[in-house]
Amino acid sequence: MVLIQYKISIIVPIFNAEKYLKRGLDSILNQTFDVNSLQVILVDDASSDNSRSIIEEYTNSYENFTSIFHDKNSGSAAEPRNSGLKIAKGDYVMFLDPDDEFRPEICEVLYDKIVESGVDLVKCNYVKVIGDSWEPYYYFDESVGEVSIKSSDVPLQHVTVCNGIHKMEVIRDNNLKFQNCIGEDFVFTLEEFLLIDEMIYLNNFFGYNYYMEEGSSHSTKPTVDKFYKTLDSFYLAYDLIVKYNRKDIVPSLFGYQILSLYFRYVNLDVSKKVKLELLRKIASLINLLDSPLETPGFVYSYANKLLSNNQISLAYYYFESFKRVKNLLG
Repeated sequence: MVLIQYKISIIVPIFNAEKYLKRGLDSILNQTFDVNSLQVILVDDASSDNSRSIIEEYTNSYENFTSIFHDKNSGSAAEPRNSGLKIAKGDYVMFLDPDDEFRPEICEVLYDKIVESGVDLVKCNYVKVIGDSWEPYYYFDESVGEVSIKSSDVPLQHVTVCNGIHKMEVIRDNNLKFQNCIGEDFVFTLEEFLLIDEMIYLNNFFGYNYYMEEGSSHSTKPTVDKFYKTLDSFYLAYDLIVKYNRKDIVPSLFGYQILSLYFRYVNLDVSKKVKLELLRKIASLINLLDSPLETPGFVYSYANKLLSNNQISLAYYYFESFKRVKNLLG
């Protein structure tokens, strides 16, 4: 029996993804990279649709495809990804959400760059797909090409694990895991960044198609439960900041990330009592961070100021007014 040395393990967390799954898996098969050197780990999180039969179709057809089936749904992509990491055999690992797809050259370009450079992490830009609209997302200015980011820098503000290639040794040696919260990418990427010496960002390479289709995991209706799970990710991230003695990055990092809390809050259709309680939770977080947050835009910067002073009722009416104006403007 010949042992296969996989260069990259690709982990795909799956839950009720029958509508998109074949598109994503075919994007792996269509790579310019040697497909046989890819270990593809399909982790089903107790789907109730036809996802299992699709998984079995691919694992029966391709020797480098393997599957894990959870008995109970965990509620996020965190546990399926952790299950995949336990059996990953590649020197490097990549992640694909089942409703997205890899562009054909992503494995080749990212693998060549991480091996050539010797860094522990390489990321690239992606294309946001909404209906028939394809919008390239530039993290840095369009004129910027390759960027080296040192551990002494502020980590990336907009984060996903799916647009990068990660050194498996770093993950394994530090027992890195995804936390069961909304924002698990944020927490995982933050700790990974704090552990490594350097990463490279390929600003002029678009390797990932990020779909915003109705019904996909990227376009879910905001709920109070999702608000609290997002809030959990902030406390987990802050614990990491304290652990690694990096309070210097709080203003920029949390100033941007707190927008996700505000967006979830503004779009909630709940009672005034509930909204006031949610604002108290945000105020407690801001006061814990104890830093002037560098939040983009006047609207949210002013909200930070109100909440940092515990002016909860004023913040409530401020957001309600903002929501009415937003609805009028469409």
